[in-house]
Amino acid sequence: MGNNGEYLDRFEKPILGICAGMQFMATHFGGTTGPADVPEFGKVTLSVEEGASLFADLPREFTVWASHNDEVKTVPEGFKVVASSESCKNQAMEHTSRPLYGLQFHPEVENTEYGTQIFRNFLSVVENWNK
Repeated sequence: MGNNGEYLDRFEKPILGICAGMQFMATHFGGTTGPADVPEFGKVTLSVEEGASLFADLPREFTVWASHNDEVKTVPEGFKVVASSESCKNQAMEHTSRPLYGLQFHPEVENTEYGTQIFRNFLSVVENWNK
């Protein structure tokens, strides 16, 4: 993963890790990853926690597209889980004081409902970070 750890440590602006990016972020900061008990491929129902930045103004449940054999087993200290699915309890995480976000599912594919809005919400975080 090259210099990703250095970027996570030094870059003080918002970062969004998707799929393997979330897994790398989790392990880099002391969490654990491993084989999923139930690998997810295809449509998954996402359950969102109230107040999650990336899911602002979205329903509490909607369909996303997942494609993973491995997953984050434990989120690192300083992060909180903000979304889950029936088979994956750590579908999304965000840091409690830094602008670090991770998504296990794929918001960039058309099969993910509200994927564009998730990216818009991330861009809103970026735009408001220095204000």
